[in-house]
Amino acid sequence: MFGRSVPLEAGKTVEAVTLPPLGSVVGYNAALHIFAMAIG
Repeated sequence: MFGRSVPLEAGKTVEAVTLPPLGSVVGYNAALHIFAMAIG
């Protein structure tokens, strides 16, 4: 498991969240599992 925190600028509103690309995948089905995401 990996966690990531990103500081937000006070008074700003989150408009979008961009997930990282999976890159080139050969021979299997890549998967990016997001178990939880929170803002606040």
